[in-house]
This record gives sequence, structure tokens and C-alpha cells, in this order.
Amino acid sequence: MNPLMDSLQKGNLKRIRQACANCRRRKTKCSGERPICFHCRRNKHTCVYEPYSVTVGDNPPNAPVTSNAENTQQTQLLQRISLIESRLAELSGQTAQQPRPLMDLGPPGQQISLSQPAISGNHSFLAPSQSVLSSVIDTYFTHVHNQPYSNFQETSFRQGLQNGTLPRCLILAVLASAVRFSTHEFYAGRMLEASDVYAREAWLSVLTDHLTVEDNMGVHVVQTVNMLAVIDYTAGRVNSGWLKIGLAARISQGIGLMGEPEGWLPVAEQEERRRAFWSVYLIDKLISCGRCRPLVILDQDCHIQLPCDESTVRQGETKKTYTLLQLLDWNTEMADTPSPFALVILLASIFGRCTRYVYANRHSDEIPPWGTKSEYSAINSSLLLFESYAKMGNTLVVDMLTASVGTVGIIDHQELGHRVFAHTLFHLCHCLLNHPFVLRLCLKPFGSKVPPSFVTRAVQNGLDHATHLVDLLRDVSDAGGLVESSFYAYCVAIAGGILSIASHEESQIALYRPSDMLECFQRGMDILDRLANFWTHAANMSVRLRDFHAQQHRLGSVLDPTGVTRDLDPMSEETFWSMLDYSIMGSNPRKTSNASGSDVPRMPSPTSWTLGSDFLAAASPSVHTSHEDMFRGLSPALRLSEVEYLLVVSWECCLPRSERPSAGPFPFPEPLHVPSPFSEIKDDASTPIASHTIIRYIDYINMTSNNQSSPWEAVASGTTAAILANIIIYPLDTIKTRLQVQVHSRPKCTETKEDEPRSPQPIPTSYDNVIDAVSHVVQEEGISGLYRGLSSSILSTASMNFAYFYWSTKARTVCQHFLKSYNIPDSNSIVKELLLGAVGGAMAQICTNPIAVIVTRQQTCRGADEAKSIFGVLTDIVRSEDGWTGLWRGLKVNLILVVNPMITYGLYQWLRGALLRFRNRLGFADAFLLGALSKVAATVVTHPLIVSKTMLQSKPPACRDGRAFRGFTEVLLFIIQHEGLRRLYKGLAPQIVKGFLVQGLMMMLKERWESFPLMTLN
Repeated sequence: MNPLMDSLQKGNLKRIRQACANCRRRKTKCSGERPICFHCRRNKHTCVYEPYSVTVGDNPPNAPVTSNAENTQQTQLLQRISLIESRLAELSGQTAQQPRPLMDLGPPGQQISLSQPAISGNHSFLAPSQSVLSSVIDTYFTHVHNQPYSNFQETSFRQGLQNGTLPRCLILAVLASAVRFSTHEFYAGRMLEASDVYAREAWLSVLTDHLTVEDNMGVHVVQTVNMLAVIDYTAGRVNSGWLKIGLAARISQGIGLMGEPEGWLPVAEQEERRRAFWSVYLIDKLISCGRCRPLVILDQDCHIQLPCDESTVRQGETKKTYTLLQLLDWNTEMADTPSPFALVILLASIFGRCTRYVYANRHSDEIPPWGTKSEYSAINSSLLLFESYAKMGNTLVVDMLTASVGTVGIIDHQELGHRVFAHTLFHLCHCLLNHPFVLRLCLKPFGSKVPPSFVTRAVQNGLDHATHLVDLLRDVSDAGGLVESSFYAYCVAIAGGILSIASHEESQIALYRPSDMLECFQRGMDILDRLANFWTHAANMSVRLRDFHAQQHRLGSVLDPTGVTRDLDPMSEETFWSMLDYSIMGSNPRKTSNASGSDVPRMPSPTSWTLGSDFLAAASPSVHTSHEDMFRGLSPALRLSEVEYLLVVSWECCLPRSERPSAGPFPFPEPLHVPSPFSEIKDDASTPIASHTIIRYIDYINMTSNNQSSPWEAVASGTTAAILANIIIYPLDTIKTRLQVQVHSRPKCTETKEDEPRSPQPIPTSYDNVIDAVSHVVQEEGISGLYRGLSSSILSTASMNFAYFYWSTKARTVCQHFLKSYNIPDSNSIVKELLLGAVGGAMAQICTNPIAVIVTRQQTCRGADEAKSIFGVLTDIVRSEDGWTGLWRGLKVNLILVVNPMITYGLYQWLRGALLRFRNRLGFADAFLLGALSKVAATVVTHPLIVSKTMLQSKPPACRDGRAFRGFTEVLLFIIQHEGLRRLYKGLAPQIVKGFLVQGLMMMLKERWESFPLMTLN
């Protein structure tokens, strides 16, 4: 042998032997520092130097030759020194770090440490006795294993636990998964706390012992991360669970789990590798039920055979099974029935296609669902394939229980778990495919071409499978089986949503009775409540499903076969989506989660929709104690009041700074597609766009309550509140109008032609302020003078509301049709909302401007003799030199006044940014003050236009001898020449006061008087 190579190899061996045991096991270069090497000190690992007696015989080439006796004494001495040094290193390391002892199963009373106190601290859960540990392990294989995930074999796991060869992270993950089902007194009342502690320690162990160490990842890491992903996802930590399942999938791909294991591996280890991979595959399919949850593992990449049956695994035998692609092929000849776990994987593959069909963009599918080549038909074909494998036509719960009874006459929960889960997943696929809301979305593009028989069969099929799903889980539970899998909560919630819809409204296309559906819905809620004892997300789903059921009276229209082409309002659509998305349904219904990386829509609870006296009181704690949204009980689809200060500040000032927009308009998740008609009562400070923003918000809230079911009822309640508020503040409106039209500087107003004789005209008394105006009007005309033109104003308010609602709806319909025709994506921006509001407001002004002109004329006439009816004023206007066009005086100014809400919003954003330079966040009082200042500033900026509009619509001043103004520019020049620049702001104070009173009264009256117009309509 080459001497040089021999010397190098000896040197390498010596360096290896001089490394600590931890670095040698991890194949990491060791610095050799004692008592703790650099690597162990950095990663806080236990550093132990083993005796290096093996190196004694490797003497240097030039070492002197000694006698055998001396050599033996030297060897013994070196062994003793090495042993002493290693023991000193252990003691020194324990003093500095308190390392954990190795895992072994000692006597029943022995404490077994699972902690790394340098990282975790001495927690009581991390030092369970052997009896506690054994009890939890038994609980795992009863309640968790094969429910439905099968990460390893029970025999091999127990043997590894006994031998102390299992990694710490895997043991902790098993404890975290099973402790929630434990009945041991050690965990009494602390199961969830213990689960969190074990899960956190397991994840830290994965990070420190495996992910940061080169070439130290194996199947046990995949198994651990897979179990931790389930724990995090079901605890509401959706993003953390999503991250972990992606990590488990990549590690499994990296270590070759997607292909067949090497043939030289033991049979048990080969099957364990298969089950670990298919468990990762299964959870990847199950948690991808959402619009922003793409799959990680594709079916065509899975070349490993499916798991074999439990009896074969327990006997330690090998069995050739099919691959997933072979099982999905109708042409595959089946010699044996696939194992229950293989059927679960088959259903998971079909379920993955089903979720992509539901959540993907269906507009690209030009084939109707009833077509033989459609994705809908392909998925149904795959479900029929499962029926042929599982012999579902003859399978009952009793049959499944009989097949799962062991040799001792006890139910084998591991065998039964996969059978029940496969059948449940089968029903869930049908529920999703035939969900009324999903059917509506799929059939809408085909309009009148949709065959009624297809709709009838699909709806009935969805109801049947929803009922079967609930009855299956109930029967299994009643028969002694375990219905405790975390995914059962989602299955029951989907079925419960369908049953809830059917229980509220009797459909003409499905053969069912609402009372039967309600009874089945209650059975599903009972199952969900039992699951809530173990799973946090199940409790959240129970709350959301009850809230959904409470408002379902207005969502039952999805069962109407004639309405598949009609659009649902955005609030209803977002509600349905929130009841289909796994991550949203499992999140806390009282918190806004960021489950999908963006603002996820969340269904509001009816208990939080009331905007009564306790609204701000309920919101105050979240405003002052945290960065949560004060409108937490409302769906993000409602947050569309882009321009009015109340909703802007309420939504934005309460968010964390990291979630606030840095500049420009903040992102609104989804705009309202049906505007609510609630215009400000002839508030000249802003066009209907500004006032509609707040009331559109409130209308949609009230549409979701138990008293309303259509947009027209919201129009009626809004109009009623507007009329009542109009009556209350009408005297202030009259005084405001008279102050704006009077010419204060009479001596300068001498516009008469030179060739005409100047005849003195009676000059009416001018008003100095609001109080002076009120006193003069009451003295000259009585109290009735303050209410002159009230009937016309009421007519103007009602017509404006309905006109705005009608034209805004038309504008949005045209916009959506245009975008769809040219395949332009629909953007949800503030610019779009302002433009659509501007179109609706402009068309409403064109339609209702004549009534506004009549109201202004009636309010500004002086003296009891001049009081005229609506018809009389209309006749005077038409007979004037303007003719019929006089009814549209001031229209241009009204159209220009759309800038008022834009100024309000822009100024608010600027003031808010300036204030945030000195504060971390805005309180409610700060936000309200900024909004008020913005509103006042916008009114001040546009007030000259408001005055000019009022003077255009009223009779010309007496000094102009009846000559009307030709436009608003002429009015502005007239005021500047005859009254001065200051008079451009005449009537500003009552204008501002009126704006505040109008907004407050409308909100209050709309809430308190909402039932009155409904009773009238009904």
C-alpha cells in the first residue's frame, strides 16, 4: 500500500477519534476544544469525549520500542486518563447546559427527560414518568394512528422507543398529537397546553438537531414535521402549518420517498417509508381547500406503490400493490381489493381535483358541466371508480365495523379509521361538486342553456351526500367507533352548510322537506361540538356555521333554478366563499386572520352587526388595547367606504403599522357590487357619492340582519331615515339656503340699463347670521316659513335615493359586461369605485335636478304672498326666459362637486401621515378629529361652488331686474364685484353644522326606524 496514503488515512482516523461523540455522530468537523467544542457550544448540544484507547496502538513511525509490560502499563494509564477526562467533560457540560439524559424506558416511576433546559426551561410536561409516557403512546395508537395519517408502524415505533433509538423530535411530536385525547391525571385540564409545549419543543428539536446539521435528515424528520403541520393548522396557525407541510414534502422528495425504497432495506422499513410519504401526500391534499392554496405534490410524480393492508404490516410480510396512477385507471385489472389506506389515498387524489375545480378559475372551462369531456364529469367518473373498488352499494356501517373487529372481539380502530375516512371523503367530494353556490358559479356562464334536469339532479345529489355524510359519522360514533379526526370538522361544516341552506327554503327542484334538513343539520352540529372538545378549529367552525345558519334566510336563493344567471351580492358571495375555505373556517371568527397571505374574507357574526349604542363601546377595547380592527365583526367585503372619514379612520387607524399602506389608497379586499341608495339629504357640501359611502356600508350590514332580505328593502329603510332626518333639520336647511342667496351689499347692486328709469324697488331685510335669519322669518312668515318647500324636499330625497340606486346598478352592470367581453380582469380599486359612484350620482342629478330647483325656489321666496305650490313654481320656471331648461339650472356645478369626497379622502391621508410621524398609531379620537377636519376643509374648498349653485337655482337678485345668471362663473364674479371675496363663504357655518347633523341623524334614524318601512312594504 502507498505509505503516503497510509499515513493520511491514519491521520484522518486519529482526527476522527479525537472528535467529540456528538460531532462524530453528525459527521461534523470538530474543533476538539474541551470540555465543550465550538460546534456543541454554538448549537447548545451535549459535548462528550469518548475514551480514545483505540488510538493508543497507532504509534508514530519513529516511536521507540518498549517492552510489553511498559506498553501495557502505558495503555492502562492512558485509558484511565481518557476516562477521567470524558467524565470531567460530561460534568462540565451538565453544569453549563444541563443536557438531557438519553432516552430509555426504566422503571415505571422513573422520570424521563425530554427537554433541553438551556432552550426550553424545566417544564413539568417535559419530564413525564414512564407510566405517563406509555399511557400517551397507547393513546396515540388508539386515537391518532390511521386517523387517517399513518406515519409509521406501531411495532417498529415501540421497539425503537424501547431501544432508545428514536429521535427526540419524533417522540415529542407523537406526544403533542396524542395528549389532547389523554385521560391520564398528569394532564388533567392541561391537554391543550401540553400539546403546545410538546409541539414547540419538537419543532425546536427539528431546527437545532436536524435542519441545521448537514446530512442529518431522514424519514423521522418527515414524520415529525408532518404531525406538527396538522397541530399548527388545526390550532389556527394556518401559515405555520402551511410552511411545515411544504417543508415535509420537500424533505420527502429530497430523501427519495417518492420512489420505491431500496430492496435491501428491511420489509418493515420499506413500508414505513411508503406510509410516511403517503401521509405527507394526504395532508397536502386535505389542507389545500382554499383559493390561495396550491398543491405541492402532483400525482404524476408519485412512483411509489400504495400502502398495503394492516394485517400484512403487522405480520411483517411484504405485498406488491398498485401505484396511484394505476389505481386511477379504469383499464387496470385488479386482482385484490386495495387496502383501506390505499382507498384513502385514491379519494385524496380525487379530492385534490375537486378542490382545484371549485377554487380555480372556471371561466376558462368552455365545456359545460354536463358535457362528457368536462372536468365535472371526469371527477364524477373517478368517484364511480372508487365505488367499484369499495363496493359502496352494499357497504353499511355494520359491515365496516364487522370487518374491523379483531380476533379478541374488540373494534380495531386502526383498521376502521381508514374505512370510515375513505367513505366520508367520498361524500365530501360530492358535496363540494354539487354545492349550490359552486353550481351557481359553474352554470352562470351558460345562462338559459342550462338544462333544468341537470340542476335538479345536481342539487339533489349534493343534499343526499350531505345527509349521508352526517349519518355515517353519527352511526359510527353510536356503534363505538372513533370520530375524532381533525378533518372531520371540515367535512361536517361543508355538509352542514348545504343542509342549512336547504332547511330555510323549500326548493322546487329537490325532493326534501326543510324540517328533515334542519334535523340533519342539528345532528351535524352535535358532531361538530364533540370534535370541538379536542380541536380548536372545530370550535371555530361550529361558531361560524351557527352564524351562517342564522342569516341563511337571505342566501336560500341559490337553490332557485331560475336564478343561476343572476349575480349574488358581494356580501353573500364572500360569505359562501368563507364557508368553503378550510383555512378561513378554522380560524378564530372573532379575529381577522391572514391565512392566505392576504386579507382573508371572514363571515360576520349576526351578534356583531348591530350599530346601536353599544357599537363603539364594543369596539373601544380593540382600538385602545391592540391593533385589531374595530369593525372585527364585519366582513372585509364591507370595508368599502373609501371617502368618508368615519369608515376610513375606523378601518385603517386600528391596524398595525406593518399592515397599513405606505402611500396612496389602502387596499380594499372586495368592492361592493350593488350600491346602497342613501343619499345625503340635499347636502350641498357633497354629491350623493360622498354620503352614499357611509350608508352603503350600513345598508349592507342591515341587509345581513334578520329583518331584511333584499336591496330594495334597504332602499326603503334608508329613504325613511333620510326623510325623517330631513324633517328634523329642515329649518336649518331653509336658513342656510336663504343666507347663501341674499345679496348683502345693496348699495353696490345697481345693475340697471342707462336708458331705463331707475324706479326704487322694495329691498327686503338682509340677515346678519343664523339667529337673525330665524327671528326675521318667524316674525314675517311665522313658523311655517321655516318649513316652506318641505313636501318638495321630501319628494326630492326619495327620488334621489331611488335614482342613485337604479343608475349605480346599471353602471356596474355595464362595467362588468365590458370587462368580461374583453377579458379584462376586474380590479378592486378606489378609483373604480369613485368612478362608478360618480356615474350613478351624475345620472341621479340629471333625473332629480328639476325637483331640487323647485325646492330652492320655494325656500328662498319671501313673504306669505309669494308661497306657491310645486305646480305653481314649476309653471313660473317654464314661463321664464330659460323655458324647460331652467329646471336643470346648476347641473354643471353639481357634476363638478364630485371632487368633494376626493378632497376629503386625500386630505385625511395627508394629515394621518403627518400625525403618524409623532405617534405609533392613531386613537379613535385622533382619527375622528382628522376626519372631521378633512370634511370641513373639503366643504370650505367647494363652498363657493355650492353658493353659486344655490343662486343659480333660485330667483335672481332684485337688483338684476329679473335677469337670470347664465352660469356659475357669472355668479362667482357677481358676488366678488358686489359683495367681496368674503361673501363667497356666506352660509358656511350652517352648511357645516347641517352636514354633521345630517350624518348623525341618518345613522341613528336608519337603525331605529328600520322596521317601519319594512312593515309598510310587507
